[in-house]
Amino acid sequence: MKAMIDIANKPYSASVQLILHVNGHDYALAKIGPNRIYLRTPVDLPPCEGTLSINIDGHITEQTIRLPEGASINSPGVMTHQ
Repeated sequence: MKAMIDIANKPYSASVQLILHVNGHDYALAKIGPNRIYLRTPVDLPPCEGTLSINIDGHITEQTIRLPEGASINSPGVMTHQ
């Protein structure tokens, strides 16, 4: 029982990577929301489909998303639809 308590009391921070894959390019994301993603470095992209890759401690999930308005180098926020 003591071993379980010791483990529970140690600080832990998950390793998280958020990547948008579009047309063979990978774009790092700062954060994601229900209908919006935020690029770490804004880029110009036309309206397109891409793959959102979420890696948490080596467990990767991927989801196809649409960028109906594309992305602008003038703003890190990008509207998305599934």
